[in-house]
Amino acid sequence: MSDQALSMPVSIFAKHKFVNFTQVKTALERLLGLRRLEDEVPELDQWSSNKINASDMGVVTFTHRINSVLEHPLMRRLSGELQLGMLDTVYPTATHTRLQHSLGVYHAVTQYVIALYYDPDNPTFRILFDETYAKRIMLAALIHDIGQSTFGHEFEEIDEEEFSHARIGEEIIKCEHIKDKNGRSLKDIIEHNDYDCWGVNATDVIRLFTEEFIKPIEGVLHDILDGQLDADKIDFLVRDSVECRVPYGHGMDIGRFLRMLTTVGKEEDTGESLIRLAVKRKGSASAEGFAFARYQLYQSVYWHHTFRAVKAMLTTASRQIFSKLEKSKDKLLFDREWKLKSYIRHVIGIKDENSEDITKDIGKETIMNRIDKLMLKEEKIEWQGKYFTDKTINFLWNLSNDKERELLRDLCERNYYKRVFEAPLAALDEEAWIDLRTVIKSSKREKLQQVVEEQLLNLLRLAIQSKSETRESLAIDNVIETFTNISGKKYSFLIDLPTRGWTASGDDPPFVIDYKRRYFRADAGGEESFEIGALWTRHLGAMMRGIAYFRVFCEPSLHRILTRVLSSKEITQAVLRAVPQLKRRSKTK
Repeated sequence: MSDQALSMPVSIFAKHKFVNFTQVKTALERLLGLRRLEDEVPELDQWSSNKINASDMGVVTFTHRINSVLEHPLMRRLSGELQLGMLDTVYPTATHTRLQHSLGVYHAVTQYVIALYYDPDNPTFRILFDETYAKRIMLAALIHDIGQSTFGHEFEEIDEEEFSHARIGEEIIKCEHIKDKNGRSLKDIIEHNDYDCWGVNATDVIRLFTEEFIKPIEGVLHDILDGQLDADKIDFLVRDSVECRVPYGHGMDIGRFLRMLTTVGKEEDTGESLIRLAVKRKGSASAEGFAFARYQLYQSVYWHHTFRAVKAMLTTASRQIFSKLEKSKDKLLFDREWKLKSYIRHVIGIKDENSEDITKDIGKETIMNRIDKLMLKEEKIEWQGKYFTDKTINFLWNLSNDKERELLRDLCERNYYKRVFEAPLAALDEEAWIDLRTVIKSSKREKLQQVVEEQLLNLLRLAIQSKSETRESLAIDNVIETFTNISGKKYSFLIDLPTRGWTASGDDPPFVIDYKRRYFRADAGGEESFEIGALWTRHLGAMMRGIAYFRVFCEPSLHRILTRVLSSKEITQAVLRAVPQLKRRSKTK
């Protein structure tokens, strides 16, 4: 079968050129079905007696080298990191962990590899396959969230680049001083050739998360890990649905989706040709199920208004804490570099006392010693509750004062702020909602928060004063005193707009139009042999805007006062004065 009949660019095979006859013989044996996949990669043996229930998809093979990764202290940490943060205060059963999710992604990756290897129509993946690729992608699946914490996504909303869990994960994987019971670092387990090690280069594993490809087949490996139809989504869409007791993830036909997986050769904008993950056109409905399940989960779970209040409280506290530190006498300790180092040290828990960075002097003591002293303040968290021992909450508490501590206290005592205003982004013109989202993601958010709070506090103060003269109940309830007390020591109003989750990473998936590749087609060759899925670009963005809201939340005690003295129209007018982007309405019906 020629590369022309496969519609594959010749350059793909040139970069995978065989260098000796043994490689040719092995490729032919794979092509003809004379070489068993499970003999080369035991984790892909679906009939192994060594199994573990990793996900709702069923059981997956569990080998010594899988166990050695999971038992390493850097991975065991994930068993204490919740997958969905404080969502369990809204959906009480959502207590699953990052470690469980990582196992599920590993399971899903094995299914992708098996499906592509045994693709009956397109043998490209099977011919170019090597056990090293399988080991790299399975390892990447296991460790893809190693840089995450319970509130990792909230910190990424504060600064996606600075608190990137992928960036933190790279630092953790390179960590040499944390050993397992056999005295091995995680990097040792990845690179050594012992029976329970992997024998691959750690840098090559990390590279799968980027788009720095050396061989064209790495394109499809990257898509399996990070794309519109990746293994991560297969696991979290189903797992989160199960744990939250909602049905949406079960709407995906995963079995058919896996059977419809294939590959295409695609020329990138850089001029480089890569092998990419694709779906046979007759299975497009199963692929589009990803988009619909994701949309429904964001609408009902991830962007649930109460959970958004939780996120608004945590991100506001965090932003204000870091902003004040950057203006304080300790500002040198919390520039971008040291903020991340202190986060890794005190939240992730990676401490290397011999690191050159740790021993860098500032005056008569090291920088990290100064940061450690801030972490060891005598004022400890005085409340009890599930989250009072969380490392992230303690990290923020020790760096905070006054209003930020009140926010953290309310957060952990489940005294959540209440909605007083919301506006759907779908009602705004495109320029307005993009502008608003940009403001929320930037340092301008603090100023916008202040303006909104001032507008609403002034309106509320005037309403209380004018109506206290005629409504005796307001005087009896000491409304003026309550208002003065709360507005003086707490954040009265918080703003919120989702900045993550609008679209999944990666390009729209290719759908192979007619996959009878044993003969030439009139449109064979080039991009005409497949079409790009239209759902993601043309429709999903608009659907997500329809469920995304700009919201204003109010302190609970103040909320009870506000609803007694202000009308919805008065609140709306005050918010519109503070946020002019909300006035720019879309002209389409």
